[in-house]
Amino acid sequence: MTPSKFAKQNVNPDVLDPPSHLGKWLPVVCRGVMRGVFGIEPSQADWNIVQNNGRAAAQVVPHVHFHIIPQPTGSKIPTTKQQATFLMSSRRMRGDLDEEETAAAVKLIRTAINEEVIRIKKEEGVDLEAEIMDQMKKHKL
Repeated sequence: MTPSKFAKQNVNPDVLDPPSHLGKWLPVVCRGVMRGVFGIEPSQADWNIVQNNGRAAAQVVPHVHFHIIPQPTGSKIPTTKQQATFLMSSRRMRGDLDEEETAAAVKLIRTAINEEVIRIKKEEGVDLEAEIMDQMKKHKL
């Protein structure tokens, strides 16, 4: 989602003016994950978006990236700060995928994102693909 030119260790306004396309694409990617991996419409899904910024904030990979954390239907609404923190982290029921499972998941997500881009162009008149290509030319990526 973030071209390598913009990927810094932390989101720092003094170093990086966060690209506007990130705000456009993050919801598209989230809807793609919900449809592609879980087969559910985003209007029926709940999820958290987390960006860990710095070592003390649990950032392990030294570049800007986002975690899209689906909340299963029927998740209990947190009543304590500890429960809310647990639901917003990726520390719960996490498993590793093998190469075949990963490839299958990536294919499903890419297909769903492509369908979402087409839907947005058709229904909203916004050509995200053209916009991102313009951004890439502008920044010589």
